[in-house]
Amino acid sequence: MSPKQQRQHWEQKKKKKFLVIALLLLVLILLPLCTVATYTWLAISKTPKISDMEMTINSNHGLELAWSADAAEEDWQQQLDFTDAVDTEAILLPVTWSDAEKRFFTARFGTDGRMIDTGIALSDEMDINSRDGHYIKFTLYGRTGEDVSVGLVPGVVSANGENLAGTYLIGTPLWDAEEKKHTDGGHGAQYATRIGLNITKLDGDGRESGPSTFYIYEPNADQHIDGSQGILETPSVDGTESLAPPARLIRQQTFRWQESAPIERGVLAWRAGNFEGENDLFDLSPEEKVKIDIYIWLEGKDADCVNALGRGAQIAANIQFAADADSGSGLVPIP
Repeated sequence: MSPKQQRQHWEQKKKKKFLVIALLLLVLILLPLCTVATYTWLAISKTPKISDMEMTINSNHGLELAWSADAAEEDWQQQLDFTDAVDTEAILLPVTWSDAEKRFFTARFGTDGRMIDTGIALSDEMDINSRDGHYIKFTLYGRTGEDVSVGLVPGVVSANGENLAGTYLIGTPLWDAEEKKHTDGGHGAQYATRIGLNITKLDGDGRESGPSTFYIYEPNADQHIDGSQGILETPSVDGTESLAPPARLIRQQTFRWQESAPIERGVLAWRAGNFEGENDLFDLSPEEKVKIDIYIWLEGKDADCVNALGRGAQIAANIQFAADADSGSGLVPIP
């Protein structure tokens, strides 16, 4: 090889070496961006899934509930079990709510975890209450015998701290026989789960008497899967800062538990989570009925919808309505 050829050879090697170093630096620069991207539903590499859920819906004596607007008299009661209306095999997969479109959207991923498509519109007819669905929806009806204002009951804990009531959503505590302690069966999914309540008034003939109102209940709003605390806004696909206007967001602090002393299977000490603001839903008169569509979903744009949720979770929830009667008597006090 001539001296000229040798120089050309070494120059080519230097260029290749420089190119390799430049590409390596580029990868190192982009790596943090890719890591951050896994913290949204648009780039998760493991699809989170809630595959086991318990839920009860109840009310006080001012409001009766049924699965049908024209249910038989004996079917109107104060407590309903959602397994009567929903397949127990139904699962939750990441979706996001569009308040402008009044529907859910999801993304599609390849086997390597990369996003193939986004903005995929879902429908209640195709995407609910099944092993192949994305979210859960069921409908119940309410009636009253007097004028009432209805809202959600805050979460409460019994005097001994062991039993829950009111409105809450928790990761199911599971007993680990080997470790002799309880673990969080929700795996953090309780921080990214939402419950929607779509309220529609019905007149005496069972016809809709006005537009519906969609409320979003966000449990555990102040706790996050990484251990941090504080309420974070969940941005909407509509371009707004939150999934719905503040007047239709019902946020609740986290229910927390700790082991009893001594540790005992099935026995935990709970601390209730209060609502952050208003929790009113609707007014109702004896001449009306109300249709309540309840949606349950794993909010894909929540900051806690991350790879750490894994492939399965178990959660338990309770929705309790409080009907407060209008106590106005019409009497005028005597001066």
